[in-house]
Amino acid sequence: MAEETRTERPSNGHVDHHKACVRAAKEWEASALAPKAAEKAVQAFLLAVPLTAESTVLELGCGSGLCTALIARKVGAVLGLDRSKGLVKRFEAKAASLKLQDKMAAVRMELKDPKQLQDYLPDERGFDVVFSHRALRHLPDFSAALGVLLRVLRPGGWLFVTDLESAGDVAPQLNGNHQEHVVREGLSGAELERGLQAAGLVDVSVGRSFSLDDPDQEKGSETTWYLGGVGRKPCSSALR
Repeated sequence: MAEETRTERPSNGHVDHHKACVRAAKEWEASALAPKAAEKAVQAFLLAVPLTAESTVLELGCGSGLCTALIARKVGAVLGLDRSKGLVKRFEAKAASLKLQDKMAAVRMELKDPKQLQDYLPDERGFDVVFSHRALRHLPDFSAALGVLLRVLRPGGWLFVTDLESAGDVAPQLNGNHQEHVVREGLSGAELERGLQAAGLVDVSVGRSFSLDDPDQEKGSETTWYLGGVGRKPCSSALR
């Protein structure tokens, strides 16, 4: 597992994006801000999306289950997806320690096709809700990834995402010399709205969701804003 925690640079000098993402995710989840951000993201999620005690939730980029454990207490079941073996193991340990194994589970997966999820569907209708926190900026084409998830979301089901806000209409693409673990430093409201609509969602709404104050910055407290985006799968769309 040690190889997942360091950034690898292949012979061409480029950063191994996958391993850099894993390392950054573990560093973030070990920080004092991570549980605060997870709590605020889930609070925003619960306010934005209609849920019941029987709802089934699919979470993209679940990590060690910080958000998942909070959501699992409010719904029927949560399935988390993450591409890190190490984080999935931490997720499973968290579920066991909280005695939530019957409410939350994780699958290690590099999601590319909805057929990968066929064996995990709660029923023939699909999942009731899709949730994601701090994952979109790691994806080269986040709209395409959300489009895959929409295909296992039930007709009329909801999707809710949060991620860091970036100034400007289109957030700059970053290279291996700067924050190699992300594709974007964040998302602008316009960019997120277009992405959700391009994925096939209707009734899309995007705006500032919550903020975090980091008191550990060298230059004093720094406020970071998170965007929230919500949308619904058309009722006429069949599960595919």
